[in-house]
Amino acid sequence: MRKVIQIIVVFFMFLGFINIDAQSVIQRLEEDHFKITIQNLDSDSVRILQVTDLHMGSRGHWLDDLRTYNRIKRLVKMYNPHFIFVY
Repeated sequence: MRKVIQIIVVFFMFLGFINIDAQSVIQRLEEDHFKITIQNLDSDSVRILQVTDLHMGSRGHWLDDLRTYNRIKRLVKMYNPHFIFVY
């Protein structure tokens, strides 16, 4: 837990040094599926993909795991993030 807190502190310190001008539009496509469009990205932007509460690896839920993996893969392909945070 201490390591997680350290990572969060460093992350917010990092955010204090950058200017975030991008705007986002969030559309709900399904109960658990959202489309997020990020506008006004420039070449100085830092792109971060954060995925949480994956609940992967449960016995008998391999199809759900595959869908989750494919959603993350599409997001990575679409936004080409500099960092991916999984929590």
